[in-house]
Amino acid sequence: MFVEATAVDALAVGSTSAIRQRNAMLDLELITRLRFGPGAAWSLCGSSGVDDEQLLGAVRHGPRSTLELC
Repeated sequence: MFVEATAVDALAVGSTSAIRQRNAMLDLELITRLRFGPGAAWSLCGSSGVDDEQLLGAVRHGPRSTLELC
């Protein structure tokens, strides 16, 4: 697992911040492949340009650990 291999306890994924239009696309396939060890947190950063369906997809497909939207 990524966390075990790198000894990190959190990771941020996302798109560019401060986008006024909500047309940014997240790589949901990549988010699906990210798997973290127990207790590792992840943050979906730069989500201002991401539409609701993409955000929900990230939550549904992402790791089952702490999620912070920033």
